[in-house]
Amino acid sequence: MEEQKEKVSDMPRITLLGSKSLFVENFCAVVVYTDCEIQLNTALFLLKVAGKNLEIKTLTPGLLEIVGEISDLSIQK
Repeated sequence: MEEQKEKVSDMPRITLLGSKSLFVENFCAVVVYTDCEIQLNTALFLLKVAGKNLEIKTLTPGLLEIVGEISDLSIQK
């Protein structure tokens, strides 16, 4: 059981609050950063966030917050 908790805790976690705020936990790197697109690399996939006036509001090891008008999220393996 403990092993399963470790596996889940290392997985990327994405939390979308409405269309204005997105939290991403356990990401590896910011790959693309513009006001209309942000791409994040995780251990499992590439996360693409599209919209308008996007910005990274919070950036700490393992946690990132994106704010703006989020219109699309996609995952690419």
